[in-house]
Amino acid sequence: MMLKRSVKDPIQRSIKAVESGGQAVTNVTSSMAQVVELAEQATGQMDLMTEAVERQTASIGQVAQAVSQISEVVQSNSATAQESASVSEELSHQASVLNRLVGGFRLRRG
Repeated sequence: MMLKRSVKDPIQRSIKAVESGGQAVTNVTSSMAQVVELAEQATGQMDLMTEAVERQTASIGQVAQAVSQISEVVQSNSATAQESASVSEELSHQASVLNRLVGGFRLRRG
């Protein structure tokens, strides 16, 4: 009877150890599934962020292009304004010369 009991105890301990190990495997498997799910969610979020950054980058490129075009127009307008001022000054000078020339004529009264 003692021999039976001495064999039975280690077997029961082994069964409990196997059950405990099985539970540990189940717990680890569940934890790993949660980790995989969280990793997939994080990947989805990163994909969304990447798309948003790409859209913002494209928008920034468009703004930069628009600013460059505005700069070109401002430079062109500035050059045109300088040319207009120069022409205006020349016309003013010519008007003064013409005024002196015409002032030199005398009309006879008749």
